[in-house]
Amino acid sequence: MLRHDYDANLRWQAFKERFLRDVVINDPSYYNGLATLLTDVLPVSRIATFDLCRASFVRRRRMIQGKGDEQGDVKAVRAGRGFYWRYFEDPACPGPVEWIWRRIVASRASAVVVLGSIAEHGFLRLAQRRGLTITVVGEGSLKVSTELNKGQWVTDYALNRIESTSNPDIPKMFKNPKMKYWLENGGRWYSLSGWADGTERYVLPIYHPSAFKWPDCDPQYRSTIPVLKRMLEACSQLRPPSTPAHALRGT
Repeated sequence: MLRHDYDANLRWQAFKERFLRDVVINDPSYYNGLATLLTDVLPVSRIATFDLCRASFVRRRRMIQGKGDEQGDVKAVRAGRGFYWRYFEDPACPGPVEWIWRRIVASRASAVVVLGSIAEHGFLRLAQRRGLTITVVGEGSLKVSTELNKGQWVTDYALNRIESTSNPDIPKMFKNPKMKYWLENGGRWYSLSGWADGTERYVLPIYHPSAFKWPDCDPQYRSTIPVLKRMLEACSQLRPPSTPAHALRGT
């Protein structure tokens, strides 16, 4: 989008039309992946997709052969983790993480889909800091490290940084498959309880949309979609989320 598209005087409806036209419709690496995932998964109103940081975090570089700034988990986020952790969870700048917390808690969604392993790790760190109980459904509860180590956590898979668990076998389950574990064990996802609104939510980590065509991940989300549908069916048994004022304050 061009800079003048971010006109403060624009009504949100006009901005939405520009955003759909210039960003969403012709984006093969992010929004097309989400469309593939959610087209046949209903009702989408019960789903909140979750990403810590999309293309807004980039590595600046000179224009080379028509390509400008670098983005993505490897070229930008992991390489710039010493800056990225401030973008997401710097205690001296709580605005971003507060926005993320409100986005989840204020949602009526009972199913949260986290996009990629970095989002999964960041989401669990956020949940742990907010005092939520984290459980791998069917396996046991766990606590993950929330150490402020200047972004080193970005390079680690979340369940390689478990501090304690009710089931000592949980770390072994994720040693090799990691993200594939959720696809190969289709009745498994996270349960997060103890939210400020008193509800339980289910959380499914999936491959990031930018990788949904890669043959070594899950092309076209063929394995992910059935698992997501099963999780939504399980979510139908949960009490619908509510949003009291204290929930928005995160107390």
